[in-house]
Amino acid sequence: MSSVRQFLEKKLKLKVNEKKSAVARAGQRKFLGFSFFRRKGEVLIRIADQALQRLHERLNALTRRTRSGRLEGIIRQVNEYLRGWMCHHRLNNDPASPVEN
Repeated sequence: MSSVRQFLEKKLKLKVNEKKSAVARAGQRKFLGFSFFRRKGEVLIRIADQALQRLHERLNALTRRTRSGRLEGIIRQVNEYLRGWMCHHRLNNDPASPVEN
């Protein structure tokens, strides 16, 4: 980790966040809402469980029965959120994921 930190800070002039940074196997880390798994010797990408949980929480908040506002506005906000979420997570390789490849 120290050699990687030195390279990033000195050569690339980047700041390393110690709380978020670690050296580990791909299957043990999550990155930008993705987790990684190995199938037949190939490392593949899936949506992290925490990202799916945040998606469900956000959709529940957007679609609460007690939420005020016009139906068209609520639908527009849900569509905007889902469109952005799906564009970000379209890289996954997991056939069981909610986003199609």
